[in-house]
Amino acid sequence: VLERLDASFRRTHLVRRTERATAFRRFQSEGGERLRRFAVFQALMEFFGNRPWQTWPAPYRDSASEDVALFSWHRAERVGFFQYLQWQTDLQLQAAQRRAELHGMSLGIYRDLAVGIDPDGADAWVEQEVAASDIRIGAPADPFSPNGQNWGLLPLQPQKLQETAYEHFIATLRANMRAAGALRIDHVMGLRRMFWVPAGAEPVSGAYVRYPCEDLLGILALESQRNRCVVIGEDLGTVPDGFRERMAESGALSYRVFYFEKKGDRFSSPAEYPELALACASTHDLPTLKGFWEGMDLALRKQFGLYPGEEARDEEERNPVEVCERGAVERRHPDVVVQNIDLGEIVAVVATHQIVRVNIEIQALRVLLGNKCHVPQRHEEGRYQYQSGSKNRHSASFRQRLIESGREPLVETRHVVPRKLGPGDR
Repeated sequence: VLERLDASFRRTHLVRRTERATAFRRFQSEGGERLRRFAVFQALMEFFGNRPWQTWPAPYRDSASEDVALFSWHRAERVGFFQYLQWQTDLQLQAAQRRAELHGMSLGIYRDLAVGIDPDGADAWVEQEVAASDIRIGAPADPFSPNGQNWGLLPLQPQKLQETAYEHFIATLRANMRAAGALRIDHVMGLRRMFWVPAGAEPVSGAYVRYPCEDLLGILALESQRNRCVVIGEDLGTVPDGFRERMAESGALSYRVFYFEKKGDRFSSPAEYPELALACASTHDLPTLKGFWEGMDLALRKQFGLYPGEEARDEEERNPVEVCERGAVERRHPDVVVQNIDLGEIVAVVATHQIVRVNIEIQALRVLLGNKCHVPQRHEEGRYQYQSGSKNRHSASFRQRLIESGREPLVETRHVVPRKLGPGDR
């Protein structure tokens, strides 16, 4: 079906150079080399039977090689087909966002940005000099994951990010904010530090690597303003001291999960949650509320060998509160009267989370009234202007690299404050 649609589009529009064909050519131009190389990668994957690119003949493992260029020339129509699919996807996302806004949603689509790169994906093939191909990212051991975690994704090398004027980071933010009112950044602590694990090794062999946090936050704030996109930082797990406070200063929402929000031996009430936070009952990699309450997660963790030893498992079952710190007071013993939890409070918290999750714009209204990572006011003529709220934190060398790369330099952003254009502005 997709091939037939593409063929019809070529006959009906590209050959005749219609307005729709012009829109497609504009999309290709805006996507530039990144879009072209992604489409070439898709064509190569198809040609080599969907094998990992690391197993392709050597000349095709380099996205800038002459063999790849020759392939893309001979297969230009197929490369164009994959660009056409990206165009259709973008058109549909934009249409969905417009429809959400039309029906009164102040934010609309809420998208998610992964923490790393798929080793077998197009980014890893194109960004081989920037990505650390022999490293995987994860997390050290903690009460939730006693063995640590290895997520199987590639990190970007911080020094290479700086040398390339953060080109990959900027392009990724723009692509993901393009048709979204809110963007969740997975493992947002990666803006400050990332836990690197050698490929093939266990998390115990890993170590933290520091990233240029202030540069990355400045770029995040600017792209948030330019794209009118609220930023939500998934700040679960091992969070560096002061990091949540710094994120709050930048205007990004925190990400709070019901299980983890406790005050002593009780769950936190809705009023005790941070004002700038998205709240939820669970996530894609946590137990359901029922599974958590009935202890099903403990059985699964035992089944998959996620405890470092029998002693750790027995200790969590005996004392879930001290070990896991997630509000599991007597939750695994339904015949025991629960004295330390107000069940009405739990219902209130969960209900609040559900409301906020469905209507995230309610919580975000407060965000929009501030500055930094927030949506600016649109001027009557559809233009924007930004002024700095504090001293620029980017180094002169960083700004110079942006200029030399042909990209406009970042405005003075740590606090980006929107203002209306005056009569004398052009």
